[in-house]
Amino acid sequence: MWKVNLGIDIRLTNQEWQVYLGNRRQGNYDISRAGWVASYNDGTVFSNLLLTGAGNNNSGFANARYDAIAAQVAREGDRARRVDLFHQLGAILADEMPVMPIYYYTSKCLVDPRVRGWHDTLLDIHPLQGVHFATD
Repeated sequence: MWKVNLGIDIRLTNQEWQVYLGNRRQGNYDISRAGWVASYNDGTVFSNLLLTGAGNNNSGFANARYDAIAAQVAREGDRARRVDLFHQLGAILADEMPVMPIYYYTSKCLVDPRVRGWHDTLLDIHPLQGVHFATD
């Protein structure tokens, strides 16, 4: 599809996992697949990935303005102001495009309405302690 629609010749390379991780860390790629899931309920779980020098920033992206706004987000307590700052970070990423989100993880759980104690979680892990059927 890339050749037909974009005129880009691409060659896929399958690598053993540790080799792949090493190549990604060293920047030995033109395009690399990566994924991330939220481990806590805040947008910084994603925005911090692209901070200059961040341990998981394998893209090599570095932008002083992005870093400064991300630092503001970390200190900001006002929700509306934080949303505005996250939008500013998003605008920088849209302009520079160091990463290209092409899909998002999703999951669906069909839960009977009589089930109590079931809660969605960011990691899609559902501890069953306290989960029960309603008796009413």
